[in-house]
Amino acid sequence: MNRWFCMDCRNKVQIDRHGRCGTCDSEAVILAEHQNDVNGSVSEVRMDAPTPQACA
Repeated sequence: MNRWFCMDCRNKVQIDRHGRCGTCDSEAVILAEHQNDVNGSVSEVRMDAPTPQACA
């Protein structure tokens, strides 16, 4: 029974004996019944943004 949800591979998974995802070995595993309570935020990084000038 897959009671666990892996935040990295985004699947219901079995956990290994160390408590990690049995599919991708991630530690980001929660109970599957709580997967809808997790906020899936996204960060964006712009590499072309100008570098801020140091304070004088």
